Amino acid sequence: MDVERLKKRCGYDGKPQQFKYGFDLACRELAKAQAIPDGFVVVPKEPTQEMLIAADNCEIDGKVTAHNIYKAMIEAA
Repeated sequence: MDVERLKKRCGYDGKPQQFKYGFDLACRELAKAQAIPDGFVVVPKEPTQEMLIAADNCEIDGKVTAHNIYKAMIEAA
């Protein structure tokens, strides 16, 4: 990482160590904010073929419910 270039670009005139520490801290916080929370999963914007097939075959005890469809598609993702 070119700290001097970043300092100049941001108009920062403090010590390089302070800038780098602040920059690293900001990056860590951003990474935490973008992390996937517990209990969540990342799925495609558009369902895959496998997800669609799972949705078509999700009958449980003769019932097709939105919950069954959703669960089957998530498991297939």
